[in-house]
Amino acid sequence: MTAQPGILAPPSLYHFHVEYSFDEFSDLHELKHVIRSEQESAAFRSRQVLFGFSDKLWNALSTIKIPDTYSAFEEIHGQDVLVPSTQGDLWIWIHGDSHPMNLDTALSLNRTLREIGANRTLEVFGFVRHENRDFTGFIDGTENPEGEAAVEAALIPDGAGSSFALTQKWIHNLPKFNALDTAEQEQVIGRTKRDSIELQGDAMPDDSHVSRTDAKVDGVKQKILRRSVPHGDFENRGLHFVAFACNLSRIQVQLERMFGVTDDAVHDRLTEYSSPVSGSYWYVPTVETLHDLT
Repeated sequence: MTAQPGILAPPSLYHFHVEYSFDEFSDLHELKHVIRSEQESAAFRSRQVLFGFSDKLWNALSTIKIPDTYSAFEEIHGQDVLVPSTQGDLWIWIHGDSHPMNLDTALSLNRTLREIGANRTLEVFGFVRHENRDFTGFIDGTENPEGEAAVEAALIPDGAGSSFALTQKWIHNLPKFNALDTAEQEQVIGRTKRDSIELQGDAMPDDSHVSRTDAKVDGVKQKILRRSVPHGDFENRGLHFVAFACNLSRIQVQLERMFGVTDDAVHDRLTEYSSPVSGSYWYVPTVETLHDLT
């Protein structure tokens, strides 16, 4: 079995993330046709299109069962903040180095999906900025696993190439963050701004972003594979957080540590300067499983 190529593919320059919900699953034959047709297109073969599913939609489409470690995203009641759930049914990630080609693919898929009753609930245009820097000015994804470590972090054990994913749109309060001097910003993130070097020893705050997301469970580091991209315009700028994991518990424990709902009640200071406005968990089946939808 083969993982959908977008999971482990090298980063692309331009990205569309589109999420849909269905009032009812009444035209599944046409939806299966859309998915199979897109797989056979040049876009899918060149690593430009990936499909993720809620358990409700996937169970309606296929007799192949989702691992029982999947669950829909649930809102998190953090310290003075509510992390919303906007759980959809279908996630499509379109990415490549040509924005016009990505847009053409997105528009074509959207026309067809609307005809079969899909409601578009979220759309995000993302892009890679210089030096892979977020709008905060810090480099994103510095500690992403590579090679075999990426495979182990992202793909479900014995899932033959399938994966779980989180999509979560964040909006930054940049005036508030930029009011901090560089040294204080580095305390918030846990890395140096210029070179992305992790702070060491006593210089690393317990409530930095690095500290709160560097989680271990029973001595095992909860590594995930991030595929996040900045998004934004004049009014709102932020990060569209995308992460693949072999088990959703790896993502969930990081979120709980970020929002201070763990026993130590420490929250990630980054959440004082950036807020999530969406959240969905997805099952990402293999290429062959999608191809066999009938």
